[in-house]
Amino acid sequence: MLLKTVTDYFITPETITYNYNGNKINTVESNGSSSTFTYNGDFIIKVEDLSEPSTITMNYLNDLLVSENQISASGNKFTTLTYNSDGSITENNNDSNGNPISRTIRFYSQGNCIKQESYSSTNGLMTLTGTILSTFDNKNSPYKNITGLYLWCKPLGMNVNNELSITSKNAAGIVTSVTQFTYQYNSQNYPVSISRISIPYTISPGANGGSFPGVPGPSTISSTYTYY
Repeated sequence: MLLKTVTDYFITPETITYNYNGNKINTVESNGSSSTFTYNGDFIIKVEDLSEPSTITMNYLNDLLVSENQISASGNKFTTLTYNSDGSITENNNDSNGNPISRTIRFYSQGNCIKQESYSSTNGLMTLTGTILSTFDNKNSPYKNITGLYLWCKPLGMNVNNELSITSKNAAGIVTSVTQFTYQYNSQNYPVSISRISIPYTISPGANGGSFPGVPGPSTISSTYTYY
């Protein structure tokens, strides 16, 4: 199965349409914008969006993404990937002058990113800004059969299964939001609909000088998926 459309229902419905040549993605269209994909064999090496405009080029070594260069009207970004001995992957982002912007370290289990640590740069010093913890089902990702997509996007946080929960924490380790996902699947265990409920947390003073999370109220977004 190949993903055909994703429709998000929030304030107004928005549909993203995927077009292919075989199992290779040609274009992604949404709200009048279109991104075009270029392959070298089974590897996605370029994505162009003429509406921004922006271009992303990818470089691989031994079947692994090692760098990515993004050029856009809003600014350029150069990304390098480091594959660590514990199985984690470090994403380092620099501007066009080589100055560090941010760093993300992702930890994986069974092809899914279960933990993500985000850092920002201040005068060249990386400081932890937050952590995301995720849990997953054992069903198929809608993007599973798109040639080259997981090779490109796994180091950037793509998963083989579907997220069941996301817990976000600030630099102090205090929970700032929790998102829970509910899916409906087809007979081949691909999602056909998803409901996301996100509960933002506020930080309030604690009795002993610490803090505790308070819940101001949830928000819900739903999406539907169709396939070729």
